[in-house]
Amino acid sequence: MHLFAIRQYQTEIEKLIHFGGSNNKTSIRNAFSKLLDYYAQARDLKLVPEISIKTKTGKIVRPDGTLKDSLRIDHGYWESKDGKDDIDEEVRKKYNKGYPFENILFEDSTTAILFQNNKEVLRVPMSDGEGLDKLLNAFVRFEREEVKKFHKAIECFKEDIPKVTLAIHQVIEDQKNNLEFDEALKGFYQLCQQAINSS
Repeated sequence: MHLFAIRQYQTEIEKLIHFGGSNNKTSIRNAFSKLLDYYAQARDLKLVPEISIKTKTGKIVRPDGTLKDSLRIDHGYWESKDGKDDIDEEVRKKYNKGYPFENILFEDSTTAILFQNNKEVLRVPMSDGEGLDKLLNAFVRFEREEVKKFHKAIECFKEDIPKVTLAIHQVIEDQKNNLEFDEALKGFYQLCQQAINSS
């Protein structure tokens, strides 16, 4: 399915370059944007164009696209370059401007380069359908370290809830004949009722 989408993209780019006579990024980047958004949808992400972001050094930069989830968390960035530009030089310029390189994809309709955790991890010709598929999947599946930790914490929390609930029930059960506890519990219930009734 993805390879079919890539073939459609490749055909569209050929037509745009042929009809327009240029591989200028403003002429052709929309085709790649559609392809990237197609891959993003499988991960419940959306490619949002031209959002300004603040770098770690406080500079404001504007990638061509930002992968976001429904909580508006950034998952990656996309930069489209002109075919006539030296893509490696363009990458250096963006790095020097402070663009985030934890998950950023550069492409110029000829070559796609993926950086993750500040390292180049994949470089493929755009004509290589399988290589491009691998690169795009790696891009949209990337999880930042803090997101991985958050997901792990949620899984641990889910495992711990039944144990915690059981322990709380046991504490309450053990206190059935404790008059002090019984009075404190009644006071707590009254406090809850007052809070509910006052709202």
